[in-house]
Amino acid sequence: MLVPMRAPQLAIEFTLQLLERTLPRAPARLLEVGAGDGALARALQDRGHRVVALDLDAEAVAAARARGVDAHVARFPDLPAGLAPTFDAVLFTRSLHHIHPLDSAVRQAAALMSPTGRVVVEDWAWNQVDDATARWMYALAAEWRTRGLAPADEFVHEGDPLGSWLREHERDCHLHRDTAMREALLASFAPLPLPLEGERVPYFFRYACRWLAGREDGLALSRALLERERELLARGEIVPIGWRWVGTPRSR
Repeated sequence: MLVPMRAPQLAIEFTLQLLERTLPRAPARLLEVGAGDGALARALQDRGHRVVALDLDAEAVAAARARGVDAHVARFPDLPAGLAPTFDAVLFTRSLHHIHPLDSAVRQAAALMSPTGRVVVEDWAWNQVDDATARWMYALAAEWRTRGLAPADEFVHEGDPLGSWLREHERDCHLHRDTAMREALLASFAPLPLPLEGERVPYFFRYACRWLAGREDGLALSRALLERERELLARGEIVPIGWRWVGTPRSR
């Protein structure tokens, strides 16, 4: 019996569209840093890749292993004992903004891959949010809360959406800005051209993918929001906060 797609699978599809155009041809040996429950790693395995997945959350790692993924609890740039290089690609899937020390993590990624390998980063640029974007995000979340689609404790502002956003994320001072991540990456990697939408892409729809994970109509609602976000970006009414970067190791 076919299992219906759920909202989180849209986020996986979105990432796969990037990876299918930037990863080496299968079977490639991949290291995913910040793999969560292994959904993306499993999808990559199903496409013929050999994946090692790392995450800090032991429960998430257990879920990834249940999917058949070679997953390990680790705080990158530290590595689990016995992990053998070399990798054809290292993937930072919405994890690099959390990792300290940043420069050491990026250098470790370069050291773990072959000279022709590549790093693929999918992250966000929380610091790029402007007033119009903050107002749109908070207003949509408020509307969805009234419909029972969004949790009561997220995207609640104190009369100033942008100020609330910045206070929340600057208070969490370990979150790297996109400028810091780019600077660290450029020290070890030469950038490669990005396919599809380029370096800055939609991101807010990912919140909906998480909020609607258990709903039968969650996929349709999330997909409609992604298209709405793209429309607003195309018209310049909001700014993109998703951030992508691909590079290959500089000569050693």
